[in-house]
Amino acid sequence: MPRLAKIAIVLVLPLVGALFLFHGEISRFLFHPDGLSLAPAELCVENRAGEVLVAKIAVFGGETSTMLIEDGDVSCSASPEAGRAGMIQIARSERAPDRCELEAAAGAKMVIERFDPPHECGWSE
Repeated sequence: MPRLAKIAIVLVLPLVGALFLFHGEISRFLFHPDGLSLAPAELCVENRAGEVLVAKIAVFGGETSTMLIEDGDVSCSASPEAGRAGMIQIARSERAPDRCELEAAAGAKMVIERFDPPHECGWSE
């Protein structure tokens, strides 16, 4: 085996092993709203309602994500540009009929302060 191939194996195998073992931590770092993001803009929601909620964030012409967010957590969806319209839906479960909805623009981080759907949802920016 050529010397260059041996060097490549010695360097690449540990890197591939680390990526395999730590892919969850790496993904959370790369795609967490406070971590590295390659998106030009994001539409985010922070949960301050005091309970675990499901957030569905859809950026028109961009990404749609659905995540369980605990009190104090932030969830985001990528947008191809700042200012693009999107919709945030908050519920107690994915199938719950009662939801809070808010239309917002990418680049914003909206905060849900109070969750009592459908009419008593407290939002702030």
